[in-house]
Parts: sequence; C-alpha cells; structure tokens
Amino acid sequence: MVAQMENLLWLDPVGGCSGDMCLAALVDLGVPPEAIRERLAGLDLGPWELRVSRSSKMGIVGTRVDVVVEGPRADHTSWRKIRERIERASLPDRARRHALAIFERLAAAEARVHGTSPEEVHFHEVGAVDSIVDVVGVAVGAAWLGIDEIRASPPPLGSGMGQKQTGPIPLPAPAAPGPVS
Repeated sequence: MVAQMENLLWLDPVGGCSGDMCLAALVDLGVPPEAIRERLAGLDLGPWELRVSRSSKMGIVGTRVDVVVEGPRADHTSWRKIRERIERASLPDRARRHALAIFERLAAAEARVHGTSPEEVHFHEVGAVDSIVDVVGVAVGAAWLGIDEIRASPPPLGSGMGQKQTGPIPLPAPAAPGPVS
C-alpha cells in the first residue's frame, strides 16, 4: 500500500499572523483575488470589497489584502448564523469543510471561556464581516491551491493587558490557547 502525501502549507508567524495576512500569503502563492471574491459573494455579508496591493515594510515587499466593509459595521454574529451562511454559500466542499472547522474550533474556545455551549456563542471581532471574509477566504484560497492542511510554528502570544470592545482583556486572550494549540 502506498501512502498518499498531503499538501501542507507551513506558516512561520514570527510577528503574528492575522487573517488578512494569511489571505495575502495565499494570493502571493497564486490564488487569483477574483476567485476569492466570486466564491465569497454568496455569503450574504452585505457590501464589502477585497483590495489587493503590493506593500513594503522595512524594505520587504509583499502582498497586502484589505477587506473594506461599506456602511455600518455589525461586529456581532452568532456561530449559528455564520455556519448557516457558509453552508448555503456556493463554496468548494474542501473550502466549506475547512471554514466550518475553523469557526467550530473558535466557537468551542469561546464557549469554554464564557461557560456556555458553542451553539450559544456570539462572536465579537471574529464575527465582523472582515473577519468572516478572512477566514472563509483563506479556506477558499487553500482549496484553490489544493492545500489539505495549514500548520504553523507557535506565534508570539505576548503578555499583559489588551483592549476589546467589551473592555480590558488579559494577554494572551483566554480563548487563545485552544485555537493556537
């Protein structure tokens, strides 16, 4: 029996890695921005725009992706509503599975921290349109490239206190150990 190799994308987030940075890395690897826009159009998120440009920081040039949301921002979305949108959208099966798995893991971490069930979770920042586009866009881009799995070396977590919509929060955020591990 011959073992089949999986296509693995390894990230080394020496300075952290946000959703838009992951999406930019996939565009840099060859994913056409239009493929992302077309696939995500069916998520029913209201008006948003995916802007792709070249950027230079400290002499290093790379791709920058910005998700620009038009109109008032709704930063609260339930896991149930996000799941329904992903299930209804016209996404490749692999992208749908990966996007659902990412949000499911985030919902489980949030539920653990807040002492509730994943079904009761209402995402704050992660429930914003730009974050949903980042997560589902990464799943779409990975599927387009034929990537089966994305792994990363440990990100720098920092320490101290941060600020969220809901007030001060210790760093790393209480929900971070679940999704990061």
